[in-house]
Amino acid sequence: MLPLKGRLPDQVTGPDALTVWIIDPPEITHPRDEWDFSTAFVFIVEELGEFRWPIGWFLSGISALRVVAEVLTDPRPETISYDALHRLAASPDRFGRWQSDHPVERLRGIGGTVGRPRVIDTVYKIEYVTDEQSYPYDGEQLRVSDILAYPLYIAE
Repeated sequence: MLPLKGRLPDQVTGPDALTVWIIDPPEITHPRDEWDFSTAFVFIVEELGEFRWPIGWFLSGISALRVVAEVLTDPRPETISYDALHRLAASPDRFGRWQSDHPVERLRGIGGTVGRPRVIDTVYKIEYVTDEQSYPYDGEQLRVSDILAYPLYIAE
């Protein structure tokens, strides 16, 4: 859970927290080069159903986890405009690739509460996809995709 209470401007309403399910990448196949993506993290946000990515494609420098951590936690209209997103993409993405810690730890670092690991069945709608994550594999960091989605169904 990523807390929102007290983080949103007074005029912005929203839930007290975002529920973020992080699905680790399935089995990895070793890529031939850095552009050969072989797997993906999935970030499912229960409260995402009303969110629409405003520009129709992914933006280099804005990982799906960054959308969760920085864009969805400040849902004022001016923070998700085309110009604001381009300014955000020009700044370092501490939630994207080449970070040595797991995405769970990155969210914990901004106040997220971590629940217990679970095996779930889910159906989800993809809202945003990038290639802005990395995952440790065979002694190196591989570049992998990341998917931001909202659940249509989750069962344990």
